[in-house]
Amino acid sequence: MNIEEEKIASGVSELNYIPGRMEKIENNLGIKIFVDYAHDGRSIESLLRSSKKMIDGKNKIIILLGAEGGGRDPRKRFEMGRLSAKLSDYLIISNVDPYEEDPQKIADDIKLEATKNGMKEGKNVFIVLDRTEGIKKSIQLAQRGDIVLITGKGAEQSMDINGKVVK
Repeated sequence: MNIEEEKIASGVSELNYIPGRMEKIENNLGIKIFVDYAHDGRSIESLLRSSKKMIDGKNKIIILLGAEGGGRDPRKRFEMGRLSAKLSDYLIISNVDPYEEDPQKIADDIKLEATKNGMKEGKNVFIVLDRTEGIKKSIQLAQRGDIVLITGKGAEQSMDINGKVVK
Protein backbone atom coordinates (compact mmCIF):
# COMPACT_ATOMS: atom_id res chain seq x y z
CA MET A 1 0.00 0.00 0.00
CA ASN A 2 3.09 2.20 -0.15
CA ILE A 3 2.87 3.35 3.46
CA GLU A 4 6.21 4.03 5.10
CA GLU A 5 7.09 1.73 7.98
CA GLU A 6 7.74 4.70 10.23
CA LYS A 7 4.19 5.96 9.70
CA ILE A 8 2.76 2.54 10.47
CA ALA A 9 4.88 2.26 13.63
CA SER A 10 3.82 5.75 14.70
CA GLY A 11 0.14 4.95 14.21
CA VAL A 12 0.36 1.67 16.11
CA SER A 13 2.23 3.33 18.99
CA GLU A 14 -0.64 5.83 19.38
CA LEU A 15 -3.28 3.10 19.59
CA ASN A 16 -4.50 2.78 23.19
CA TYR A 17 -6.70 -0.26 22.77
CA ILE A 18 -9.08 -1.96 20.40
CA PRO A 19 -12.59 -1.97 21.89
CA GLY A 20 -13.48 -5.48 22.99
CA ARG A 21 -9.95 -6.87 22.77
CA MET A 22 -8.37 -7.27 26.20
CA GLU A 23 -10.15 -4.06 27.07
CA LYS A 24 -9.37 -3.26 30.69
CA ILE A 25 -12.31 -2.13 32.81
CA GLU A 26 -11.16 0.27 35.49
CA ASN A 27 -12.58 -0.39 38.94
CA ASN A 28 -11.85 0.26 42.61
CA LEU A 29 -12.18 -3.38 43.71
CA GLY A 30 -8.52 -4.31 43.30
CA ILE A 31 -9.37 -6.87 40.61
CA LYS A 32 -8.35 -6.91 36.97
CA ILE A 33 -11.40 -6.99 34.70
CA PHE A 34 -11.01 -7.49 30.97
CA VAL A 35 -13.56 -7.69 28.18
CA ASP A 36 -12.50 -9.75 25.21
CA TYR A 37 -14.24 -10.99 22.10
CA ALA A 38 -12.76 -14.50 22.54
CA HIS A 39 -15.43 -16.92 21.39
CA ASP A 40 -13.72 -20.13 20.34
CA GLY A 41 -11.18 -22.56 21.71
CA ARG A 42 -8.12 -20.95 20.20
CA SER A 43 -8.93 -17.44 21.43
CA ILE A 44 -10.08 -18.68 24.86
CA GLU A 45 -6.84 -20.63 25.30
CA SER A 46 -4.72 -17.66 24.29
CA LEU A 47 -6.63 -15.34 26.62
CA LEU A 48 -6.36 -17.72 29.59
CA ARG A 49 -2.66 -18.43 29.05
CA SER A 50 -1.93 -14.70 28.78
CA SER A 51 -3.94 -14.06 31.94
CA LYS A 52 -1.97 -16.67 33.88
CA LYS A 53 1.15 -14.58 33.26
CA MET A 54 -0.50 -11.58 34.94
CA ILE A 55 -1.17 -13.19 38.33
CA ASP A 56 0.88 -14.79 41.04
CA GLY A 57 0.26 -18.32 42.26
CA LYS A 58 -2.42 -17.42 44.79
CA ASN A 59 -4.70 -15.27 42.62
CA LYS A 60 -7.55 -16.71 40.58
CA ILE A 61 -8.82 -16.44 37.03
CA ILE A 62 -12.57 -16.19 36.64
CA ILE A 63 -13.98 -16.49 33.14
CA LEU A 64 -17.46 -15.77 31.90
CA LEU A 65 -18.21 -17.32 28.53
CA GLY A 66 -20.89 -18.76 26.35
CA ALA A 67 -21.26 -20.02 22.82
CA GLU A 68 -23.32 -18.95 19.86
CA GLY A 69 -26.25 -21.06 18.78
CA GLY A 70 -28.15 -20.89 15.55
CA GLY A 71 -26.12 -23.41 13.58
CA ARG A 72 -22.66 -22.23 14.64
CA ASP A 73 -20.15 -24.97 15.32
CA PRO A 74 -21.37 -26.73 18.49
CA ARG A 75 -18.05 -28.56 18.91
CA LYS A 76 -16.38 -25.40 20.14
CA ARG A 77 -18.63 -25.45 23.24
CA PHE A 78 -16.94 -28.59 24.47
CA GLU A 79 -13.47 -27.24 23.70
CA MET A 80 -14.15 -24.00 25.60
CA GLY A 81 -15.47 -25.97 28.57
CA ARG A 82 -12.39 -28.20 28.61
CA LEU A 83 -9.95 -25.29 28.30
CA SER A 84 -11.72 -23.29 30.99
CA ALA A 85 -11.53 -26.25 33.37
CA LYS A 86 -7.82 -26.66 32.73
CA LEU A 87 -6.77 -22.99 32.67
CA SER A 88 -9.16 -21.07 34.94
CA ASP A 89 -10.31 -21.32 38.53
CA TYR A 90 -13.96 -20.38 38.05
CA LEU A 91 -16.24 -20.63 35.03
CA ILE A 92 -19.51 -18.78 34.69
CA ILE A 93 -21.50 -19.89 31.66
CA SER A 94 -23.85 -17.30 30.23
CA ASN A 95 -25.66 -16.26 27.08
CA VAL A 96 -23.76 -14.88 24.11
CA ASP A 97 -25.99 -15.19 21.02
CA PRO A 98 -28.17 -18.28 21.29
CA TYR A 99 -30.32 -17.22 18.32
CA GLU A 100 -33.19 -19.75 18.11
CA GLU A 101 -31.31 -22.48 19.98
CA ASP A 102 -32.13 -23.35 23.59
CA PRO A 103 -29.68 -21.32 25.74
CA GLN A 104 -29.79 -23.97 28.47
CA LYS A 105 -28.64 -26.66 26.02
CA ILE A 106 -25.70 -24.50 24.94
CA ALA A 107 -24.73 -23.89 28.58
CA ASP A 108 -25.12 -27.57 29.46
CA ASP A 109 -22.78 -28.56 26.60
CA ILE A 110 -20.07 -26.24 27.94
CA LYS A 111 -20.63 -27.39 31.53
CA LEU A 112 -20.48 -31.06 30.54
CA GLU A 113 -16.90 -30.77 29.33
CA ALA A 114 -15.87 -28.50 32.22
CA THR A 115 -17.13 -31.04 34.76
CA LYS A 116 -15.50 -33.93 32.86
CA ASN A 117 -12.24 -32.04 33.33
CA GLY A 118 -12.45 -31.47 37.07
CA MET A 119 -14.78 -28.55 37.70
CA LYS A 120 -17.70 -28.99 40.09
CA GLU A 121 -21.10 -27.45 39.43
CA GLY A 122 -22.01 -25.02 42.19
CA LYS A 123 -18.41 -24.90 43.41
CA ASN A 124 -16.36 -23.49 40.54
CA VAL A 125 -18.66 -23.75 37.53
CA PHE A 126 -21.98 -21.93 37.40
CA ILE A 127 -24.66 -21.45 34.77
CA VAL A 128 -26.15 -17.95 34.88
CA LEU A 129 -27.96 -17.46 31.59
CA ASP A 130 -28.77 -13.79 32.18
CA ARG A 131 -25.53 -12.15 31.02
CA THR A 132 -25.82 -9.16 33.35
CA GLU A 133 -26.29 -11.47 36.33
CA GLY A 134 -23.44 -13.67 35.09
CA ILE A 135 -21.11 -10.69 35.01
CA LYS A 136 -22.19 -9.76 38.55
CA LYS A 137 -21.52 -13.33 39.71
CA SER A 138 -18.05 -13.23 38.11
CA ILE A 139 -17.16 -10.06 39.96
CA GLN A 140 -18.63 -11.31 43.25
CA LEU A 141 -16.36 -14.37 43.10
CA ALA A 142 -13.26 -12.23 42.62
CA GLN A 143 -10.92 -11.08 45.35
CA ARG A 144 -8.16 -8.47 45.26
CA GLY A 145 -5.55 -9.45 42.65
CA ASP A 146 -7.82 -11.86 40.73
CA ILE A 147 -8.61 -11.56 37.03
CA VAL A 148 -12.15 -11.54 35.65
CA LEU A 149 -12.48 -12.25 31.93
CA ILE A 150 -15.78 -11.34 30.30
CA THR A 151 -15.69 -13.03 26.91
CA GLY A 152 -17.73 -13.67 23.82
CA LYS A 153 -19.23 -10.29 22.99
CA GLY A 154 -16.30 -7.90 23.01
CA ALA A 155 -17.60 -4.42 22.24
CA GLU A 156 -20.93 -5.73 20.89
CA GLN A 157 -23.87 -4.16 22.69
CA SER A 158 -26.67 -6.63 21.90
CA MET A 159 -27.57 -10.31 21.72
CA ASP A 160 -29.90 -12.29 19.50
CA ILE A 161 -32.19 -14.41 21.66
CA ASN A 162 -34.91 -16.30 19.85
CA GLY A 163 -35.13 -13.77 17.05
CA LYS A 164 -35.20 -10.73 19.34
CA VAL A 165 -32.35 -8.27 19.68
CA VAL A 166 -31.66 -7.73 23.40
CA LYS A 167 -29.48 -4.86 24.60
